[in-house]
Amino acid sequence: SFSSRFLRQLSSIRCQYYDKVSLKMALPTNKDMFGCVSADSSKVRELTDDDFKTELETALTEWKAKHVRGVWFHCDTRDSRFIPILVENGFEFHHAQPTYCTLTRWLPEDAPSTLPKYPHMHIGCGGIVVDAEGRFLLMREKKGHYLGWKFPGGLADPNENIYESASREVREETGVETVGVSVLSFRQVNAAKWKDTGDIYFLIVMKPRNENEKTVIPCPTETADARWMSRSEINDLSDDLFHPTLHKSLAKYDEWVASGSKGLIIEESTSPMRRHIKTYTFSVDFSPRL
Repeated sequence: SFSSRFLRQLSSIRCQYYDKVSLKMALPTNKDMFGCVSADSSKVRELTDDDFKTELETALTEWKAKHVRGVWFHCDTRDSRFIPILVENGFEFHHAQPTYCTLTRWLPEDAPSTLPKYPHMHIGCGGIVVDAEGRFLLMREKKGHYLGWKFPGGLADPNENIYESASREVREETGVETVGVSVLSFRQVNAAKWKDTGDIYFLIVMKPRNENEKTVIPCPTETADARWMSRSEINDLSDDLFHPTLHKSLAKYDEWVASGSKGLIIEESTSPMRRHIKTYTFSVDFSPRL
């Protein structure tokens, strides 16, 4: 009858549609370096929860049969209804951003997961800014655990190199435009605000971009005070107002100057993976940059 033929055709169309969706999810032709495949929720957005669950279970069977080692599933916030289904099928959270989260599942049962962890180290940068008169640019925070004088600095933003981060932080907190000269030191701490994270903080020797334009303009929301200080003014400060660790940084700066300004200089190059990178290499003489 017409109705039965119509239902068969409709069923055939529906099956073809879901086959294509499944193929987009499961076909492991683009394995990454870890032998894994990536799936994206936008490719299956039209599926109902029940159909997505069926498709996911079918895809997992196919991936295991094809010896895929792991699965990355990128879930848009618009498709967050899929997350409980993914978790029920053994997926774990890997990382999240404002518009998506990524879940993973490691498939081999006889080998531990080798999936890379999400970056767990923050990068911070501070500037030990010295002008032509030998004064140092210092600031005080409006709030925080330490409210004494310190070198301006903070966390790096995406797509910045450490010189750019230090320069931006100095400008935001003090209003002074600077240029980076050398990496003086860095420290690593394996405990930060969030669980299982740490940070690496670089202290950059810097100078004003223009000696005639270095007026301090403190940030109204972050900075309680900022000013240029001579070494004698700094030495007169109590430990509460200038932490002993910062005196050690000044001593390292003195050693750097006495060494003939030897240190790390930034150079641009291209990596074997064709990525444009900035490399920090040892230079025997920084005096032309001062």
